[in-house]
Formats: sequence, structure tokens, C-alpha cells
Amino acid sequence: MNKIIFILMFLPIFATAQANENAALEFQNTLRTYYYHDNLSFDDNLSLQATQWANHLAINNTFDFQSTSGENLFIISIDEYLPNNYNPYLDASIGWAIDTEDISSLNNILNPNYRYLGIGVAKTNSKIIVVAKFK
Repeated sequence: MNKIIFILMFLPIFATAQANENAALEFQNTLRTYYYHDNLSFDDNLSLQATQWANHLAINNTFDFQSTSGENLFIISIDEYLPNNYNPYLDASIGWAIDTEDISSLNNILNPNYRYLGIGVAKTNSKIIVVAKFK
């Protein structure tokens, strides 16, 4: 019984994270529909890889790509005003879509050959890093 109560205590945390990821996926799929591309689906293995890379970047205080294609990076300073319900997954997705200096991020979202998305987040005291991997 204690295990069930313990698990239920953390259910809202997992539900919120899932809702945040789903908002990002929905946003990216909405963009894809404008170009008549099939929707992306979540891939747990890609999400694990993205999370591991985001953690690597946070631990090593770097901001570099792991691969040359099918990967998007996003970073935001925690010093900036962030609302309590801040969704780094959605913020990153919007940032990738409107980044006029690096169109490759939008190209990854809109690439008709990609069918799967994995997304991961790492947080330090000063920043939030989001990594997306496409396949």
C-alpha cells in the first residue's frame, strides 16, 4: 500500500512532463501539416538519447551537436523571467521554428523523411538545455 501511495505522489510530475512533451509534438506536427508531411511520433529510445546528450551538455558546460543531422539544440538562461508553468519543450520548438539565423532547426522539424522525435531536457542552476533528435 505504501508503494502505491509513493508512486501516486509522483504521478502529477510525470503527467506534467508528458503534457509538456505532447504540446511540443503537437506544435511541430501542426507545422508539418502545412507542408502535407506525416506527423512525427515519439520514440522512447530517441528521447533517452536526447536526454543523455542534454545532461552531457549541462554537466560539461558545453553546447555542441552530437550528430550532424537530425538534431536540434536550445538553451535558455534561468535568469530570464520564466513563468511557473514554463514549458521548455514547447519554447524550444517555437524557437526552432522562428530561428532565422539557423534554418536547419526548422528543416529538421519539416523534413518529410523524419517520422520520429525524441526530446530531452537538462537543467542547471543557470540554464535549461533542450535537445531534440529526429529519425
